[in-house]
Amino acid sequence: MLRAWMLSVICIPLAASAQYPSFELGGLARGVSDVGFLTAEDTLARDVNVESHAIYDLALRGKITSKAEIYTELRLGTNLALFDTSASYAQVRRVLLSGQLTPRWNYEIGDIDVVGSPFTIWNSNAEGAVRESALFSQWRKLQNYENFSESNSWRLRGAKFEGNWLMKNGGQLKTSNFVSRVQASDEVLRPDVVFMGSTLSWEKNNVLAALSGQNFASLGKTVPDGVGRHVANLGGEVKWKGEEWLWHAEFGGSTATTLGLDGLPNAPNSPTEGGYWNVETQFDFGASWTASASARSVSDTYMAPAAQTKRLLFDAAPSSFAQIGNGAWNRPLSQGDLLTAPYVPRGSRPWNRAIQRELMTFDPRYGTANPYGMATPNRRGLEMELEHGKAEEPWSVIARLFALQDLTPEGTLTRRNYVGYAIAGHFDLAALWMGNRSLNMHGGMQSQRAQRPETVLDPVDLTSSVFDFGVDWAVGENLQIGYGAKRISSQGLEYIAVRDINFEVTGFDRTTLDVTDMLHACGVIWKINNRTELTTQWQKWFLRDALQGHDGSISKVLFLFQSKF
Repeated sequence: MLRAWMLSVICIPLAASAQYPSFELGGLARGVSDVGFLTAEDTLARDVNVESHAIYDLALRGKITSKAEIYTELRLGTNLALFDTSASYAQVRRVLLSGQLTPRWNYEIGDIDVVGSPFTIWNSNAEGAVRESALFSQWRKLQNYENFSESNSWRLRGAKFEGNWLMKNGGQLKTSNFVSRVQASDEVLRPDVVFMGSTLSWEKNNVLAALSGQNFASLGKTVPDGVGRHVANLGGEVKWKGEEWLWHAEFGGSTATTLGLDGLPNAPNSPTEGGYWNVETQFDFGASWTASASARSVSDTYMAPAAQTKRLLFDAAPSSFAQIGNGAWNRPLSQGDLLTAPYVPRGSRPWNRAIQRELMTFDPRYGTANPYGMATPNRRGLEMELEHGKAEEPWSVIARLFALQDLTPEGTLTRRNYVGYAIAGHFDLAALWMGNRSLNMHGGMQSQRAQRPETVLDPVDLTSSVFDFGVDWAVGENLQIGYGAKRISSQGLEYIAVRDINFEVTGFDRTTLDVTDMLHACGVIWKINNRTELTTQWQKWFLRDALQGHDGSISKVLFLFQSKF
């Protein structure tokens, strides 16, 4: 089966300003078209699939007074394939009221952005990427926009208050506090769920000390005979920076209400407790070299007050190429789904942005050493990193090596060992000749391996790797030709621990893999002006599952037109 997709994005900036009150109006419009054709061997009921959508995001920022500013985003959409106004819809993407209460206090009310440390909220890096080409990176950024993901921030509906004081001794005291009603009560069975947190930091010269606490609370009194339950965390951070070195330490612990099989607190209630610590040192040497080493330990029962990652919902049905051949084959999600999946109005997308108590499921194809980033429970070990140069310099390289081990054995008396490495960088070939037409090559490779020798069970031996390569050639002042390649593979056997809501291991899922996911892309990027660019690219995917005997390929043609304001 061959599928061809076409997608276009249009951003329309509009602005009008004056004295108070003043307003700015911006916009983003996108049209999505999905056209699929079935082969003669395919026995599916539909022979042709055509779906098109037009989406318009309107953003309004209004400065009402010096102490109040409102920002809102409204999404308007329609299904062009139906030519029916009943298929049109409107959604409010964001409403935020912000301003300054006093010279020392600021506030935000509405859809707030909150940032936590790697140990208080799971928000690890996107999987399946080392140093992507510009063509792949464009689509990943677009999906991050759709899922309100910017760097390590995450979005909640609630209120945030921040304070700032300058001390007489030259220090600076800051505080940030937030509260969010994550889930509303139905007053029958489902109680209110509230997430709140507070951070207090002090900084003077090159020394920083901070304390933070969070509580993910289910307010049982909002339903008849309900009982409250909590996941609370208290952590600290110390940072000391010199001219050529940095020392950083994080430590903390969690306590959670123990729940029964029915999800209600046990009586007598013995809480689930856990903790973590992480120590890191960094040195600068030479012209632009940086080396760092760190050690960490996270207990097997450590619980963050809430969980959110950039991880795909791996049990979601792929949005394209869901069935091939003569039967209904629900193929596994490929990396291409992350890069190019379209927006589905009022439907599900393969990203999980839910705030929750328990651990999220993950795909072992991307490795089992750090499925939840640094906050992965039951891990201890060392990590080293060496870095040279920045993206704007002629060349750069970053190399990382880690060795981890289970803190406690799972299912046997033997602990797993995890080793892995990653190396990435770029080189501008234009540094070899005179001129301003750059030819930038960049890429990277990362691999990790989990091993555990066994005498009764089959030994654990799982290897996962990701390879990225890209070339960007500026053939003109406003014209760039690009190529990108990506290969993701995983082979071996692993026993994945199944944990209950209290993080206790209740069983294991045996997983055997021999899968490969390859992508190629080539395209042209035309910078129309400083704010607007047009990208045309062609992608080819190759999917292979050797154990199940599944092979397939998908071709896509993609158009991206965007303008920033």
